[in-house]
Amino acid sequence: MDIKKTLFTAFAYLFFLVSLVGQRVDNFPYSRFGVGQEVDLNNVANRGYGGLGSASLDYYNFNLINPASLPFLSATTFDIGASAKNSTLKDPTTSNNFWSGNLDYMSLAFPLSNPINEAYEGIKKEHKFAMGLSLNRRSHVGYNIRSVDSLNEVGRFNRNYTGQGGTYQFGLSLGYKYKNFAIGTTASYVWGSSSFSRSIDYLDASFPFNTEFSDNYFLKGFNLNTGIMYDLTLNKKEMEKNKGTLAKRLTFGARISTPTNFKTTSDIFTLSRQNITGFSQIVDTIAYQNNVAGSGKLPMEYSFGVIYSSQEKFGLGFDFRSIQWSEYFNTGNYEKINTLKDIYHVSFGGFYRPDYKSFNSFFKRVQYRYGAYYRQEPETVQNVRNTSRGITAGMNMPFVYQRKISHVNLSFDLGQTGKGTVISENFIKIGLGFNFNDDEWFLKRKYN
Repeated sequence: MDIKKTLFTAFAYLFFLVSLVGQRVDNFPYSRFGVGQEVDLNNVANRGYGGLGSASLDYYNFNLINPASLPFLSATTFDIGASAKNSTLKDPTTSNNFWSGNLDYMSLAFPLSNPINEAYEGIKKEHKFAMGLSLNRRSHVGYNIRSVDSLNEVGRFNRNYTGQGGTYQFGLSLGYKYKNFAIGTTASYVWGSSSFSRSIDYLDASFPFNTEFSDNYFLKGFNLNTGIMYDLTLNKKEMEKNKGTLAKRLTFGARISTPTNFKTTSDIFTLSRQNITGFSQIVDTIAYQNNVAGSGKLPMEYSFGVIYSSQEKFGLGFDFRSIQWSEYFNTGNYEKINTLKDIYHVSFGGFYRPDYKSFNSFFKRVQYRYGAYYRQEPETVQNVRNTSRGITAGMNMPFVYQRKISHVNLSFDLGQTGKGTVISENFIKIGLGFNFNDDEWFLKRKYN
């Protein structure tokens, strides 16, 4: 008990520190493309084994990737997750290291009937329904680039490029299960804003006038993500003979997310700045366009996977995901169809739990997760296709909160992106999530 309290307190402080780092986004130049660098939509528990979201089924965790997992829930679950990231950016001449972090998601999901009622009544229902709400980051834009150049006519000058912003989504999920087959869908409202600026600073001129171009746009649209799952019990006959036998399961999952048409509203500025004694100040607005209407489309994506699990002891699975980024366009960002390339993402992973029944060892009840992934990115830089790869690890740690079994989830992602391109990034990403469960929702009480 002392170990659990110590760990819980330590993780609570760590979560608080991550929240303080929040709103600081990555300084990653390739987030300029599309609507920004994609945020991992998996919860922290699934990030630990490579992001096996398509077929991940857990009775006490809401799978944010595939809503078909909803009706398998045995209790109401509230999940909140954050991440911190240490990155090292390299180009042919320089290297920079920095930390960033943010709150990634919050979710609430619950079965629309309570399994305890079934135990009271001695009835096992074949039809089950569940519902969920989620709020999460979808993508982020964050970069600050400066390059020094010179010309005989003007001397030295800096080229400056900055961008910040991103997108978010709020989703309502519904799921239905009949026996071992489930289907679910999430309808999401997607919105966000991004701002971009580019300018040149003349370093050798006296009191120079510099021109800055600034574009800001806001987008909004709706998205539909639908998934299916089938949970096959391999040792069903053995379980019928011996009620204490745990299941060996093979879980299949697939999902498809429809293309998202969105609208944009842009403000476009052209400003004149003057450098006086080292400070830059705006001296004139050369051009200004307000509320410029535009449109765009986020791409269709699909994924599928399978996970084998045995006796709560270990599991192993894979996941394949594809996003049709060639369909994307965004007039607010001056990007046309075929600006980006279609991508795929392949991941493998698994888990191991020494003894989930152990009474005297907390760490034997912990589920240890591991995985690896490879991903093509949608951008091509100087005829080099950007890719990402990494290895992951995680811990799913049970604890008692208000007499309920809940979990602290911890994930690690050690990876690299941009290898072979002008700018590469090596990073380690730490995810931290708290999952609280409650089995008393919709409970029919026998006594008051």
